[in-house]
Parts: sequence; C-alpha cells; structure tokens
Amino acid sequence: MNGSRLRRLAQLVVPFASLEILTQLATAVAGILVVRILPVHEFAVYAIAVSVQASLAVLSDIGISTLLLSRAGAFAGNQSRLAQLLTAARGLRLRLLAPVAGVAAPLLWWSLSASHPTLSSWTITFILVLTTVAVQVSATVDGTMALALLRSSRYQGSLLLASTARLAGIGLVLVRAPLSWVGLTINLVGTGLQALYLRSLVGRLLPGRHPVDPDDRAVFRRTVRGQLVNAGYYAFSSQITLWLVGLLSSARTVAELGALGRISNILVLAQGGLIALVAPRLARYADPRLLLRRYLQVVLIASAGCAIILTLSWLWPQPFLWLIGPKYAGLGPWLPLAMAGTLSYALAITIYSLNAARAWIEEAWLGIPLTLAFQAVSLLWLDVSQLRGALLFGLCTSIPPLIVQIAIGVRRFRRELSSVDLRSASA
Repeated sequence: MNGSRLRRLAQLVVPFASLEILTQLATAVAGILVVRILPVHEFAVYAIAVSVQASLAVLSDIGISTLLLSRAGAFAGNQSRLAQLLTAARGLRLRLLAPVAGVAAPLLWWSLSASHPTLSSWTITFILVLTTVAVQVSATVDGTMALALLRSSRYQGSLLLASTARLAGIGLVLVRAPLSWVGLTINLVGTGLQALYLRSLVGRLLPGRHPVDPDDRAVFRRTVRGQLVNAGYYAFSSQITLWLVGLLSSARTVAELGALGRISNILVLAQGGLIALVAPRLARYADPRLLLRRYLQVVLIASAGCAIILTLSWLWPQPFLWLIGPKYAGLGPWLPLAMAGTLSYALAITIYSLNAARAWIEEAWLGIPLTLAFQAVSLLWLDVSQLRGALLFGLCTSIPPLIVQIAIGVRRFRRELSSVDLRSASA
C-alpha cells in the first residue's frame, strides 16, 4: 500500500518538479541578467515600474482568483458550472481595470521621482505597465482555473514558456539596448505568451463561453467589497519601501534596494511552486485531520527553506552578491537584513495562500491596523532615505501579516478539529 502511495505521489510531483526547476532556473537567470545588464539609473526605473505593476495586479484581483479557486473546488467535475465561474471572474476583473488605471498614473509618477523622468519616458513606462497588467488578468484567471482542474503541470508549463521568452528577449535584445522600457516590453511579451497558452488550455478543458450565473456574480462582488480595503492595503504595503526610497532618496539607493530584492526574490520563487501544487488540493480536503497534516507539512517545509537561506546569506554573502554584478559588490552587510524582510513576507504569503484555499480570509483585515502601527512607529526612528533604514522598514512591514496569518490558521483549525477525535490521527 505504501508503495502504491509513493508511486501516485511520484506521478504527481516529478513532472511538476521538473518544470518547476526549469522555470525557476530561467526566471533566476533572467532576473540576474537584468540587474547586471541595465545601468544603475535604468534599473532604478525598471525596478519601480515592476513594483507598481505588481501592486496593480493585486488591485485588479481583490480576492477574485482566491474565491474562484475555492468555489471551483466545490464544483469539481461540473464543467458547465466551472465555465460559468470562469466567465464571471474574468468579466469582473476586466471591469476593475478602469479604476486600476486611475491609480496607476499618479502612483508611477510619484514613485519615479528619484529618477526624474521626462513626460515621454513616463508615458511609455505607464503604457507598458498598464498593458502588462491587462494581459496578466487573462493569465491569472485562466491559470487559477487550470490549477482548480488539477492541471498544475500545464500551468507550470505556461510559467516556463513566459520565463524562457523573457530570458531569450534579454539575451537577444536587452544586451544590445540596455533600456528600462526594453526590459518592460520583454516582460509584456512573456506574459502575453503565457496568457495565450493558458487561454488555449482552458478552452480545451471547459465548454465554450457560458452565461454568468447571477449567484456567482453576486458572490464575487461581495468578495470584492469585503476585500477592497484589505487588497488595497496589501497591494501597496509590499512595495511601499521601494516607493518611499524612490520619493526621498536617489536612483542609486533605489537600484541597490531593487538589486537586493532580486536576490531574495529569486531564492523564494520555489515557494510559489509549492503553493501552486498544494493549494488546489487543500481546497478539496474534507477530513480535518488530513487537512491539518498537509497544512503543517507545507508550513514546516517553507519555514525550513527560509531559515536555511537566511543563514547562508549571513555566513557567506559574497556568492549571492556575485550574482548581481560588481556594481553592487559592497552590499554584503545589508544582505541578511534584506533576506530577513523578504523571507518573512514570503512565509506570510505562503500561509495566506493556504488559508485562502479554504476561504479563511475574513479576518485578514486585522493585519492592516497592526502593520500600520508597526510602520508608524518605525518611521519615528528610521531614516528610509538610507539603505539600512529602508531595509529595516521593510522588515517591520513584513512581520505583522505573518503574525495575523498564523493566528487565523490556528483559530480556524481549532474550530475545524473541535468535533474530531485526534487520538486516531497519526503523529
């Protein structure tokens, strides 16, 4: 019996892990090449634009993808209902693009203050960022449905396609034209290829466009209203450190902060793959004991990985700094601090994703006042125009969401397990 379980596990994990390794390798190499190729000033603009793009992607979602994954788990096997859910989610996300564009314009201008952009360069950057976000809407919705249909390997294949396209664009184009807008165009092309692949995949798995179920539309809209403040906060909180530096400091400091972020982001990409593999299955578990076991396994694996990375960055910083090139070779003392902030936030996102797979997101708003309090206190004694102060501010920002998500998981499991005899559960 154990042999049969191992074979099933291998059939699930091996194809996904192979694609995951290739994807992370391509993404890591692409990210490092961008840092090494772009001049400091151009990379500062690129880093700010990518951070704004990430925040706008969150604002165009506001919990819709999370709810889509959760509800799709409840209707697994019913292709008509899944098609209706997909139509409702896609339509609402597209309608959210208009207010997102209104937020994007002043945010991008403000955060690029340190780079002193001309109107024409700002306009080009704005158009590229907004177009990429619009394409991401399609890729994210279709990718969420692919995960709900347990096509994680195909989903991972789409990520590999996008990463490979970016890597090719960097190697063939960016090296000859090291400009921020060229790098953003390459990102847009990679995202577009991913979106086309996923749209084709989902189109083959589900029937054609279905009329939206009014109940689905109502549920999605309630989620948007209920998560608007929470999503807006998280859209900005994860990037606020870079934006503050962009407003108060120089392009050099922005580039240094962005380069350190590239190192830590590369090393936590594997957590995204872990979530993509596990979260759709957590949405289907009916046995609270099995759910608790899988939940703890994922959290422990993620925590151990973060601890190992943080220790290595403290003991041997130079191999990490070699990745981003000689322009940033003097950042060794600040690398562990950058890692600590990013890894804490990554662990919080991991736990949030596990909670969201069970639709345990109602109490997530508690992280907002707690984080704002941490940030307010931090700004009283930190100089965020300096690299050290900016990194400490980022660390302070990452801690409250982690505390809140852990508390939500503990509270929900107490409720789930209150009527279950745990004496029959394995260690």
